[in-house]
Amino acid sequence: MRTAVAAGACAALLAVGARAEAPEPDLEAEIAWARATWPDRFEGLHFHAPLAKLRAWVAHGPIPVFVFNDEFACQAATLFPYEAWRHEDVEPDEVQPRVDEGRTVRDVRYVTVDFELSREDSSELEVKGQDGRWHYGGGSGYGFTMTYGALSFVDDHVARWGGDAQVIRPYCSGPVEWLACESGGERPCVRCEEVTPMVVSPGSLYGRLSARVSLWSPQKAPLRAVPSLYKSREDCLREHSRGGSEPMRR
Repeated sequence: MRTAVAAGACAALLAVGARAEAPEPDLEAEIAWARATWPDRFEGLHFHAPLAKLRAWVAHGPIPVFVFNDEFACQAATLFPYEAWRHEDVEPDEVQPRVDEGRTVRDVRYVTVDFELSREDSSELEVKGQDGRWHYGGGSGYGFTMTYGALSFVDDHVARWGGDAQVIRPYCSGPVEWLACESGGERPCVRCEEVTPMVVSPGSLYGRLSARVSLWSPQKAPLRAVPSLYKSREDCLREHSRGGSEPMRR
């Protein structure tokens, strides 16, 4: 999904991405084997995220939502299918247009909403065409990506990104075989008769299993600090009130 954010207001253009969620043959058995083989490595990790529930929000087209994260405090937005964003037929709410050289334009920032909630450090321009619709008019930025969290919970009212995305990196762990060097002496060679996985951040190399699942670990933080989307502004304000209680994330 994509989110378009304007100065002083937020229009969430959330386009559902293409990450597959259909179960693969024997995948659950493979996960169970991995957990049994390395219980300490995978303790507390989740191998699936509720992406299907998130996509169901826009099964019948764009809907109004309210965005909360470090930048946007329960600001109005529009959640829409990825295909709708590509066809430029979405009308976000509360984005104030301006006139620039005779054109009606508005400044927006797009946020990607999928397994991870993220945004590129850039600003975009949309131009209102003769057909009355907004069309992409260019953008600028440094290209850095800011990630707010991994999808951890979705129901009919709220979606939360209260996790950290993880990947699995296997490495050879022995036994060690000492080989002779041509110049004399010996050098260690770690054989792959034993393999150990490491669970690391997505910036590292990863193996086959983590490319087939949505692997994430939960964060321990107050609910009011979790990046979220709401269908109701009242629900958003209630959970993120500065003076409210601090239940833990779900």
